[in-house]
Amino acid sequence: MLPSIGGAGGAKGMDSTSRGPSKGLWHEGTAIAPELKVGQALGRCYPREFTSPLPFEVAGLLSQHGAVVKFSPGMGFGGGKTRPSLEPKENQDRALVTYPFAGNASQVLFMVADGHGEKGALAAEQACTILGQLLAADMRTSDPLRHSADDVQQGFCTCFEEANRRLHNTGALQTSSGGATMSVALLSGRTMWTAWAGDSRMVVAKSLKRTEELSRDHTCCIPAETMRMKQAGGIVMTNEHTGVTRVCVSAGPDSDDVYTLNMSRSLGDKFFHDYGGVIATPEVRSRELVDDDKVLILASDGVWEHVESKDASEALMARHSNGNDASQMCKALMDLAMRRWKERNPAYRDDISAVVVDIPKLLEILKGQSQAAGSSQEPRTGTKQQQQQQRRASNDLPSGTGGTPLGGVNSNSTAQRRVAAYKRQ
Repeated sequence: MLPSIGGAGGAKGMDSTSRGPSKGLWHEGTAIAPELKVGQALGRCYPREFTSPLPFEVAGLLSQHGAVVKFSPGMGFGGGKTRPSLEPKENQDRALVTYPFAGNASQVLFMVADGHGEKGALAAEQACTILGQLLAADMRTSDPLRHSADDVQQGFCTCFEEANRRLHNTGALQTSSGGATMSVALLSGRTMWTAWAGDSRMVVAKSLKRTEELSRDHTCCIPAETMRMKQAGGIVMTNEHTGVTRVCVSAGPDSDDVYTLNMSRSLGDKFFHDYGGVIATPEVRSRELVDDDKVLILASDGVWEHVESKDASEALMARHSNGNDASQMCKALMDLAMRRWKERNPAYRDDISAVVVDIPKLLEILKGQSQAAGSSQEPRTGTKQQQQQQRRASNDLPSGTGGTPLGGVNSNSTAQRRVAAYKRQ
């Protein structure tokens, strides 16, 4: 048997469209993408109770469960023929925004995780929670402008690897297949850091014809990745019919099953990390945002499977030029991805999640009033003792638990004032 991790399978015993919290806010300052209501107008695509720390016109975030064809008996004379229907499957994606991040109203964090395997939804949700807390607790990533680029890069790597270690120690993920890709964009003023493991891509749209990919997909097709996995004992195979390359590992010493994975980096996926050379170490990049950076896109591979980066950029920039806001652009990208799945693979649709950000509007909020007054960065909120307690609390979190809000101690007051000032403009 070759059960394919990253395919249509979902966690057993869970609601087929389980989304975790029904409301947008996980905790203070953090919102998780709600389930898109297919076929409804934009103004109704968010649940009524959904709230976000950023205005909807600044950042849009949506998710849509996948679907797989199932066959049921027909109702005609004599039983009739079986008829196919596209049935929903569990949504294993998670996408979120945290503002303010780490107690700083000039910082915002975006994350997209794409879960896979039997416990993919659990892996994605825990990965977002644990990694977010670690990033907020590490001085190098919680306050990157005060550290060297090398230190910040090492900070991201440390947090990703520690989050992966904690996932491996999560009971349900120790004996079951389950992991997640992870893509993170951290904006501190005009400086943007991107870190990722897996194939949830990040893109900046500059104009109708100009697109910049901020990440590369970590797949088993990359020669250096393939070499590492083979050296660690993984078997890398290419399907001669589909052309897809995957790493294969045994499901255990007493099992005849073999697990396969098409990613070379991820969080979780204990079998693949132990025996197949898959790693959680992210690639990390930084850049300054410039005036022609218009739209930031973070999306799971359910979007990128049938939508090229340039196609997404062109579609959203056309809408941006016509005055569409971030939430309208986000829904347009979701609709485009779902149309492509229906046209090219009507028997299956992967989970689809996206975060779309209007960069110029976001920068208006991040710069706030302090920068206009000549200050480059506002201090953290809360006393020094409170901040130290927050970091210790996050570092001491047991595997798979909740914890300190990513926004920090009393950190939402300045952020709320900035958002209110933006809305009054």
